[in-house]
Amino acid sequence: RLALVCVLLLAAAWAPQVATLVATPRHAAPRGRPAAVASSGRLGTSALRMTSTDEDRSRQQAVLREEVESPFLKLRLALYGFGVVSCGVNFFISWAQLIATATGNRDDSVVTLAVNLGTALGGAGLLGFLLRRDLRQREDRLERMTKGAMLAGLRVRASAGAERGLTITNLASFRRGRGMPKRIIIAAAPKDVLVPSLQSSIPVAEQLIRDDFLIIPLIMRPERQQEGPPGPVATSDVAFEVFEAEGMYELPHIAEPVGLVAWSNVMRGELENAKLSDPESALERGFTIVIKKNGRVGARRLGVPLWSNLVSDVEVRRSKNLDVENI
Repeated sequence: RLALVCVLLLAAAWAPQVATLVATPRHAAPRGRPAAVASSGRLGTSALRMTSTDEDRSRQQAVLREEVESPFLKLRLALYGFGVVSCGVNFFISWAQLIATATGNRDDSVVTLAVNLGTALGGAGLLGFLLRRDLRQREDRLERMTKGAMLAGLRVRASAGAERGLTITNLASFRRGRGMPKRIIIAAAPKDVLVPSLQSSIPVAEQLIRDDFLIIPLIMRPERQQEGPPGPVATSDVAFEVFEAEGMYELPHIAEPVGLVAWSNVMRGELENAKLSDPESALERGFTIVIKKNGRVGARRLGVPLWSNLVSDVEVRRSKNLDVENI
C-alpha cells in the first residue's frame, strides 16, 4: 500500500511536466523579458502593447524553428520523464520488499533488493539530470532564437541602390539571397564616442561599401538624472536615439534606425548583456553588434569598431580564398 501511494504521488508530480513537454504553448512569453518592458511605463500603453506583440511573435517563430532543428527533442524528453517515473516505481517497490524481508514477511535476498534500490536510484538520478539538461538547453536555444528574431525584425531606412533610392526594410532583408546582402554593424554609444567613430568611417567609405558593410548608429544616453549619491545607471534609465546629422544617412554605408520603441526594447537587452562583461565602462564605451550576411550574430563587443580593421579582416579572408559570402 505504501508503495502504491508513493507511485501515485510521483506520477501526479510528473504529469504536468510531461504534458508541458508534449504540448508546448505557442504564446508563452520569453523567460527573461527585457527591463525596458518591465519598467518603461513612460513608453505608453500602445508602445508596451507593440513590444509585447513583437516578443510573442518572435517567441512563436523561435518555437517553430527549434522544433524543426530538434524534431526528436520532445520524444526524448518524454522518454526521460517516463524513465524517471519507472525508476521511481522500481525504487518504491524494492523498498517495500526490503522492509517486508527485514520484518520477516518475505524471504527475498537482501543483497538483490539493495542492488535494485541502488540501480533504481541511480537510474532516476541520471535520467533526471539528462532531462533537466535538455530542458535548460532548449530554453537557452529558445531565448537565443527569440532575441535573434526580434533583432532581425528591427527596421531601418537604407540605400537600396542608385535606382531605388532609400527604402525602409527590416534587418532580415539584408541576409544573403534576399537581394541586398549586407554585413550589419550596430554601433550604440554616447554621442561623444559615436560621432568621431562615424566621422572616421567616411575616409574608408568606399571600402566599406565594396565589402557590403552597413552601419546603424544609435546614440545612448541616461534618460533621467539619478537622485541621491552617484552610482551605476540602471539599464531602464538609458535612452537610445537616432543620430541627427545633415546628409549622414545619404551615405550608402550608413542606415537610419526606424521605430525607436522596438529598437530601444531590443538594445536595452543588449546593453544588459554588455554590462555583464564590464559594468563600469559599458555605458561610457557603448557596444557593437556584428550581424553576418547569413543573418547570424557574428560578434558582440564593447566599444565602437575600428572600420579599417573590419575592412582588412574581409580583405585578408578574400586573399586566402576563405568564405566571405556568409560572414
